[in-house]
Amino acid sequence: MDFYKGSNKMKPKNKKKIRIRLRISLASPDRLKKLSERKHPNGNIVGQIENSQTVNYKTLKPEKGGLFCETIFGPINDFECACGIKKIKHSKKYCSECDVEYTFSKVRRHRLGHIQLLSPVTHVWYLKGRPSYIAILLNMPKKKVEAITYCTEISTTPAIVISNQMNKKLPFFQKNNIFYSLWYQESSWEIKEDWSNFQHYMMPSLEKKNEIPVKYYGIKKFNTSFYQHLGAEILRDLFILLDLDEVYYKLKHFLIYINNDIKNLEDELENLEKYGNILYNEEHRKLSKFLFRQIKLLMYARAKKIRRLKLIKYFRRTKNRPEWMILSILPVLPPELRPIIQLDGDQVAVSDLNKLYQKVLFRNNRIKKNDSMESDEIKYSRRLLQEAVDSLLENGKGGTTPICASNNRPLKSLSDILKGKKGRFRQNLLGKRVDYSGRSVIVVGPHLQLHECGLPKEIAVELFQPFLIRSLMIKKMVRTVVGAKRFIQNKNPKIWQILEQILTNHPILLNRAPTLHRVGIQAFQPKLVDGRAILLHPLVCTSFNADFDGDQMAIHIPLTFEAQAEAWFLMWSRNNLLSPATGQPLILPSQDMILGCYFLTTKQLKKKKILSHFININECIKAYDQNKINIDFPVWIRWNSNFETMNEQEKPLEIQVSRLGSFIEIYSQYKRDFSFSFKEKYKYIRTTTGRVLFNKTLNLKKKSLL
Repeated sequence: MDFYKGSNKMKPKNKKKIRIRLRISLASPDRLKKLSERKHPNGNIVGQIENSQTVNYKTLKPEKGGLFCETIFGPINDFECACGIKKIKHSKKYCSECDVEYTFSKVRRHRLGHIQLLSPVTHVWYLKGRPSYIAILLNMPKKKVEAITYCTEISTTPAIVISNQMNKKLPFFQKNNIFYSLWYQESSWEIKEDWSNFQHYMMPSLEKKNEIPVKYYGIKKFNTSFYQHLGAEILRDLFILLDLDEVYYKLKHFLIYINNDIKNLEDELENLEKYGNILYNEEHRKLSKFLFRQIKLLMYARAKKIRRLKLIKYFRRTKNRPEWMILSILPVLPPELRPIIQLDGDQVAVSDLNKLYQKVLFRNNRIKKNDSMESDEIKYSRRLLQEAVDSLLENGKGGTTPICASNNRPLKSLSDILKGKKGRFRQNLLGKRVDYSGRSVIVVGPHLQLHECGLPKEIAVELFQPFLIRSLMIKKMVRTVVGAKRFIQNKNPKIWQILEQILTNHPILLNRAPTLHRVGIQAFQPKLVDGRAILLHPLVCTSFNADFDGDQMAIHIPLTFEAQAEAWFLMWSRNNLLSPATGQPLILPSQDMILGCYFLTTKQLKKKKILSHFININECIKAYDQNKINIDFPVWIRWNSNFETMNEQEKPLEIQVSRLGSFIEIYSQYKRDFSFSFKEKYKYIRTTTGRVLFNKTLNLKKKSLL
């Protein structure tokens, strides 16, 4: 995208282009806070939403500090505060009573707010997506990560520690272990009931081989709580401890070793199979099974390590941190994008997002109330907050029960607004109506070249009307623009000749929604056709993922010379034969083409006797056109150029000698006629009518390409 500095009225002579690149990536908590916070004219920092109130149910005015607060998001009416006072010239920039800034109301469409979460939560896309990036990065099972996130399993970090353990540095392989995840934090219990909880959650961990039993001596009393780390907070601490560079290089070295092990086992298995056929017994069979099983296990382990290595490589390249997948600040959309609309009477239409934001705020405040309590209520409150944020981001993700409205309709989350055919991208951004564009159904055009498409005359006249008017006025067929439009509306036959001349050097762009990759929009040379349907070559349908069961395609006209040049060189269909992603061919022979080639090249094995001899190919085709021979009928054709056979060193099956000394050598696929001086006069090849037609078609296409 190109932007110019300065106003539209006074553009500088030297236009300096500012190119802005859009990149979608993880956002840090500081970045989220910076986007949603701003400095108010009174000097305060605003942006944090503190309560779940929306608007007053009587006056329908926003509540202060709520989801529609005018202090945070801006005034409802231009330069009018919440008190109803309009700005007076040379007055303050804000109302001193309600703290609402005097500005345009359109700022409510782009100003963000945020909710400060009292307990961190995981982003549901990275937790429950396929694959689960959090589970891969931590090298833990997905169920284990989900159990920690939803507080059904808490950290088994020892709360009672010995002083010399605190000074030890954790080995690398123990950093991903949940037992060692929190650096031996010193904790104590303050309520007697918590001791039972401590025993319940700590003692089962003793069964695992890589965990150290809790010792009951050397107890110290500390001020921190046993329930200090729960849910996503544990995962965040694990990510903070994760050294991406160290893990990256260790995984690379590990893959070298595992590849060598796989190669050695494969060589051993190959040797065993090679010599095992001679001395085959039960021990060889068991050993080969064992080696095969070991190779499979190593290959599975290698695939897991490669997947983790690729993810770590992405984080290192983009300078992102994995703990950013854990949310501590939740952005809130501008209120104009989630409005409350008053309908006829006392009815009010409320966006589903407001209900989901309210649920997050309710459960966030619940944690604040229960923070002083030392019981299972904390775990339950944090789990409720995690589920509320999950529903806001994607309601019903991962098979969970979605949050529904009073009529049992699932509430529309942020993901539902973006994804799908009716989402923001495909419906509002990619599906916009633009000038010099059309739309129609596609049908097969078998006579078209790969780079051609059939453009209906009715559409072509409308799209290329400015070009037609210009040509008519240059050729002095009309005097005015009005006269040219009348000339075109009357469908004068002369306009078709002019239109064909215009289309000769003017490409058009065909696009089929959804445009999922680069070849989803391509340039074609248009040919005028009757009817209302766009004619398309069947082989280019693979790129568009189109078929001829009623699919529609959009037509766009490149107007400038730069756009036309780009269409010819970059977007032309003949230049998009290979996939830009994989390099694999996009255009392959279709099933009917393969079936037709097979049918043309088959022969009747029952017909052993060949009666027809032809001087050349044209005579054979002429006989076929006159229905004297069939498509699979074997024939002899005189052939003067070179040919190939499967049996190059074949001996003649029969030699016929005439009384004048000339002779004929007969082979399985051809025969040669020699004079008495052993000079070859001519030769015949044994083939079928279909193969003759197939060969002629290939030669014609070959000449047309040269």
